[in-house]
Amino acid sequence: MSTADETLAKIKAQVESETPSDITIESVTFEGPELVIYTPDAQTVANRDGIVRNLAQTLRKRINVRPTQDALVPPKEAQPRIEEIIPEDAGVQNLDFDTQTGEVFIEAEKPGRVIGRHGETLDQIAASVGWTPEVVRTPPMESSTVSNVRNFLKQERDERRDILERVGRQINRPMTADEDWVRLTTLGCCREVGRASFILSTPESRILIDCGDKPGAQGEVPYLQVPEALAAGPNSIDAVVLTHAHLDHSALIPILFKYGYDGPIYTTAPTRDLMGLLQLDYLDVAAKEGRTPPYESQQVRDALKHTIPLEFGNVTDIAPDVKLTMHNAGHILGSAVCHFHIGEGRYNVAFSGDIHYKDTRLLDGAVNDFPRVETLVLESTYGGKNDYQTDQEDSERVLRKVINEAHEKEGKILIPAFAVGRSQELMLVLEEAMRKGDIPTMPVYLDGMIREATAIHTAYPEYLRSNLRQRILYEDENPFLAEQFAQVDGGEEMRQDIADDEPCIVLTTSGMVTGGPVMSWLRLLGGDPDNTMVFVGYQAEGTLGRQIQRGQDEITLSDNSGPRAERVSLKMGVETVDGFSGHADRQGLETFVETMHPRPEKVLCVHGDESSTNQRPRRSTRSSTCGRSTRRTSRRSGSSETGFEKRAQSDFDSGPTSSVVEWDPPDRNVLSPMSEFSGHFWVRPVTVSTAPTTSSRAATTSPVVPAAMVRRPAMAATPTTRRTGPSTRRAILSIPPTFFCMTTSPLLYRTPIIMKGAGRSRKTRTRGHETAQMAAAAAEARPSAGRCTAGHSWSDGRGTVARPSAPSGESPRSEPTRSAPARTAAPAPRKATPNPATSASVPPRTLPMPVASVDRAA
Repeated sequence: MSTADETLAKIKAQVESETPSDITIESVTFEGPELVIYTPDAQTVANRDGIVRNLAQTLRKRINVRPTQDALVPPKEAQPRIEEIIPEDAGVQNLDFDTQTGEVFIEAEKPGRVIGRHGETLDQIAASVGWTPEVVRTPPMESSTVSNVRNFLKQERDERRDILERVGRQINRPMTADEDWVRLTTLGCCREVGRASFILSTPESRILIDCGDKPGAQGEVPYLQVPEALAAGPNSIDAVVLTHAHLDHSALIPILFKYGYDGPIYTTAPTRDLMGLLQLDYLDVAAKEGRTPPYESQQVRDALKHTIPLEFGNVTDIAPDVKLTMHNAGHILGSAVCHFHIGEGRYNVAFSGDIHYKDTRLLDGAVNDFPRVETLVLESTYGGKNDYQTDQEDSERVLRKVINEAHEKEGKILIPAFAVGRSQELMLVLEEAMRKGDIPTMPVYLDGMIREATAIHTAYPEYLRSNLRQRILYEDENPFLAEQFAQVDGGEEMRQDIADDEPCIVLTTSGMVTGGPVMSWLRLLGGDPDNTMVFVGYQAEGTLGRQIQRGQDEITLSDNSGPRAERVSLKMGVETVDGFSGHADRQGLETFVETMHPRPEKVLCVHGDESSTNQRPRRSTRSSTCGRSTRRTSRRSGSSETGFEKRAQSDFDSGPTSSVVEWDPPDRNVLSPMSEFSGHFWVRPVTVSTAPTTSSRAATTSPVVPAAMVRRPAMAATPTTRRTGPSTRRAILSIPPTFFCMTTSPLLYRTPIIMKGAGRSRKTRTRGHETAQMAAAAAEARPSAGRCTAGHSWSDGRGTVARPSAPSGESPRSEPTRSAPARTAAPAPRKATPNPATSASVPPRTLPMPVASVDRAA
């Protein structure tokens, strides 16, 4: 019997002992992160309060109870019974029976009518036919993507079930590592916008977070070939976590399957659908521009098949020692702040992805209230000193003014926008402005994927802002279906007719003018000075959008039919309207961190270009502790503007001599400047020998390269920690977060940041995919943050969710109250679904910290 089978046998015995004697447990199996219990008495289990909840608390797993085959009414008999129970006004479109799981999927226009008050209708269906009802919403707008994804997953049920079972066994495998540490490796997205990709490693598992391309760049892709990633074998990665669907985060996920990855992808349901839409369009644009796509549509289907959708707030096991919880990020539909709970309270890391902290017309703002966070990986797209966006109300007023001025000249307004997020926000603004008479009513043409992406938004109204959801579902006033909006589906001929016709607004992709239909519109409208082009989103370095924004009036457009290009004289007006970006500006990022609960100890700033992240540190700074300030002097090594990189380059050129660059915390609490290396940042050359592998290859020595190690600032030097009243522990926690700028340069394209050293030994890792022995160096480690036990939600298939309570004696970690700077009224942390993770204090201890090597780019 295999280890997984032994584990399941023990769990089944435990389930049987915890359930009443009149309930039969036929089988127990893993399906992805869930534990599925099959019983002929599923309805009895569902009707008795506390059974599944107690099992979830005992086993600390998400539990799904399903009926066995002999408890089910045949589908031909069950369908009329179900149709008779469901009210006619529910608008049932389809019933789909899954005989292997005992679930019946009910697609309806009004799911609430199918569910009934407190789930009464679902209970009645289950009692009548034995099938577990699952309700899905019919999209108010027809979406070929949603339909195709649902049909594809229906066709692949058998294979998908095998995938889920295999994933479940991997998650629940016994842990074999005898070390204890956490490491973050950057594969892209540092000091640049795009190619987001990170590896979160423990001795037991590896998690890949995002895998995108870089807008406007050719060949700049994540460093997937390094030993931390695919070089160790594609299935050395336990899981992929996707924060959101934009291509700079998701474009290259299918390439993982091209090279043999066969594991799960965790994301939200709308992100899964949007990911498929954008990736297929990515291939289409590449083909039209004469470029060889990096993968085929089959790999896109493989990615969809391996995706496990999660809901906001649900704690989910994704590896033996890693739990994941997703929270709303406010950026686009389904975007998530990903919170990783590592080990039994060992460490907590949150990846912001792309965030927008304030509420918008489309979405609620990002959540920043967590049980525990030691390190925050924070985007800094608009993190520069002067990156403050206009308030959205002012932005809308400016946009209306620009549209009115262009209309008076009988010109046309061209707005390049991202198909997902910004386009829907603009559609809401334009619909309201025309309805109220603030701008003339005129056609608004949607070109590219915008309409399809909008249809996906309406398929998931629960992810939208409440007032918008109310309009779509209950008031029958879907603003996306306003008569002004028209789809461009006639190709170049229709575009030419629009260009020759009356004044209008053209909303088109791509948002950074890197390809797609916007190229045709520039060719048709760019030569007329009466027309206006309006930028409403971020334009990355190297993109055509950034060139136009900077005033370039001669541009090169690629011909969609091949690699040919033509020069176009751009005479149309160009305007930039800030405030519509899906990213938080500098003020929003500061507020996100200032009001975050709990405050992180480290903040790693990523996803920002050189102008935002490579600002020179100052010679003297102030460090604030417990409300007091003390003057400290920092030592700078060298005077180059790119201090850290050039100093590291000097170390690399001079060989294995150690050097130390020491900078002290800035005098601003957060993000001032974002690129300062606060605390003690060591740049030290490390020589690493490759350990012999099972194939008996001779050990070799890698080139000497710099490795970066973050150490805790020396707190003993700060006299204010000796205050009476609060404990030293609380004094340490009240220090503002320490900010670091990470790099993805050719010199340090992998910068291992050692989050926490807690190794009991320095033995070589025993997992089969490891290819190199990690060099260890003793270093000062911060005190243990204590134990944090995360529970899980359970589902009985009827939409009911319960979560296990914290073990006896454990309680959430308290945090001292913090106030925002006087210049800003800081809102309270934005809460999400209560997370069951709790913590208990343990005495601090000093432990060794391993240091990993970095390999130079080929």
